Amino acid sequence: MSSNIKSSRASIDDVKINSFFDKLTESLQDIEPENIVNYDETNFTDDPGSQKVIGARNVKRIERVMDTSKQSTSVMFAANGTGTLLPPYIVYKSTHLYDTWCERGPRGTAYNRSKSGWFDSETFVDWFKKIIVPFFRGKEGKKCMIGDNLSSHLSLEVLDICEKEGIICCFLPPNATHLLQPLDVCVFNPLKKAWREVLYQWKKGNTKALPKSEFPHHLKLAIDSVANMSSNIRSGFKHTGISPLNREIVLRQLPPTTYTNASPTLPLTEKSSSDSSLDETLIQFFKTHRFGSSEPSQVSGMRRKRRLEVFVKLLLCI
Repeated sequence: MSSNIKSSRASIDDVKINSFFDKLTESLQDIEPENIVNYDETNFTDDPGSQKVIGARNVKRIERVMDTSKQSTSVMFAANGTGTLLPPYIVYKSTHLYDTWCERGPRGTAYNRSKSGWFDSETFVDWFKKIIVPFFRGKEGKKCMIGDNLSSHLSLEVLDICEKEGIICCFLPPNATHLLQPLDVCVFNPLKKAWREVLYQWKKGNTKALPKSEFPHHLKLAIDSVANMSSNIRSGFKHTGISPLNREIVLRQLPPTTYTNASPTLPLTEKSSSDSSLDETLIQFFKTHRFGSSEPSQVSGMRRKRRLEVFVKLLLCI
């Protein structure tokens, strides 16, 4: 099954990737993997999703009683190149923050709230002070923090603190997080899968939305159930070419039309001999399945043969 991406993401080419890695190589010079931190925010919904079931034959619509809502909670995650997951930072959609919403979460979790339920400049600064600064203060040598370039993640106060603490900020190119964000590439997918399973187990005995007082505990259950979390984090840094540095891993993921070092594609009017043989093989395949091993002319005359060839050629053009 193919994945849908926006045209803006599809426009990422090797020029932008190489430009990013040129700057990243300079920034990460003499920085150990344990001092390279990637951060990203995601949301956890109140919907456990669909599930494969066994049903009666010829039944096209199978329903499951499962109350859901549009409620979601934002969480900021951060991890370093050696596979360490930093404490999460939970942001509720609310005007006030209550003590019962800040209990039984993962160790070291910080909490906040915003009117939109998403991160803004204020919550980002608070996350940076409570999670990133304490983590880096116990580390020796240069440090680097890598994340997207959302406006809410750009703060003069954070940049001032980074300068004082010796932290380098690297921002990913726009629309390239699906290629360059370690948490997006290898961490969030298994974590969301674990979250849906934890939520499903809770909803089997409850007929309402997961209350905010229960969210920290169930987030902890989801994180703990991902047995290979550390390995996933390291794989994320490896497959994005960040640690160890290897831009070719990312460049090979680009389609040939956006990767100038890839094999050039021929225009539609100039087909190679291999293309021609492939066309003939495909046409013969359709003929065999349509008419059997006999020649089409021996079965039903030339008319049907011509219609088939036109149909196959149209498929090839598409």
